Amino acid sequence: MTTPATNTLPSFLTLGGAHVVVQPPRYEGGGFRWECLGCDESLTHTYKKHACDGANAHAGRCRSMPRPDGA
Repeated sequence: MTTPATNTLPSFLTLGGAHVVVQPPRYEGGGFRWECLGCDESLTHTYKKHACDGANAHAGRCRSMPRPDGA
C-alpha cells in the first residue's frame, strides 16, 4: 500500500471527458482555484475542500469535451 502525497490536488472529468483541475494558491493568502479545461469556467475558493467540491460539481454537469488542439 502506498501513501498518497499530501500536496497533490485532484482533477475531475466532465460528462464529455474534459478535465476540471484544482490548482493551489498562486501566492500566500491566495485561494484554491478550479478550472474547466473544456469550457473555461473557473472559480476561486479559500479552502481546498470547497474548491474540490466545486470542481466535482461542475464536472458532474458540464458536457464539454476535450479541445481538439489540446489548448
